[in-house]
Amino acid sequence: MENKVDSQIVPLTSNLIYYLKSDNVFFNLLDKITEIEKPSPKLYQVIDIVANMSTELFFDKDYQLPFLVACGQTTMCYNLMKRIVRNYGAAAEDYPDDVK
Repeated sequence: MENKVDSQIVPLTSNLIYYLKSDNVFFNLLDKITEIEKPSPKLYQVIDIVANMSTELFFDKDYQLPFLVACGQTTMCYNLMKRIVRNYGAAAEDYPDDVK
């Protein structure tokens, strides 16, 4: 997916939290890089809770907002790593300096 900004093509990355659900196949590209750790079982538990929450205007439990934020940050981090692997391959030592 791409978007045009000031006559430049800027790639877009979605940040859909269900990508990291424990039953979703997300890591096929990241499996090539052993240095990238997968989420811990506790983080998978948080992700599964958030991915299964209903869409609400107000949260009624204290844990919901921090869980949502943590899940969104984790998903974005993994999406960026996935994009780097797609664009530059699995050999991190060969990445350009501005990507490392």
